[in-house]
Amino acid sequence: MDVTIRKIQKREYPLLDNFLYEAIFIPEGIEHPPKSIISSPELQIYVKHFGKSKDDWGLVAEVAEYEERNADVRIAQYESGYRVPQNNTLMEMAKILNVNYIYFIGVTPSCAEDIMLTFL
Repeated sequence: MDVTIRKIQKREYPLLDNFLYEAIFIPEGIEHPPKSIISSPELQIYVKHFGKSKDDWGLVAEVAEYEERNADVRIAQYESGYRVPQNNTLMEMAKILNVNYIYFIGVTPSCAEDIMLTFL
């Protein structure tokens, strides 16, 4: 599978509303809220001014073999733990975000040396 991870482009910012809606946790058996819920000020703080702060980061994963319309199924598989990102994908994400890879692999620091490694 050919995966490219890159920073989100300004022309893609309108997609953030869709991503925000998909990110709302809905427990099993609970009816989904209307899509208009993302217009609430409490949720718009996450997307309305995205890109204006130096701390705004967004990543896009492009997968050559998959159509965009199937992305929600793929995301759900990752959220449920059915699928797990490959290490090279996690390493690429860490490089783009300029953070240590250890954040993505779920290692819990168990000693002072492990904690120091998270700062590399």
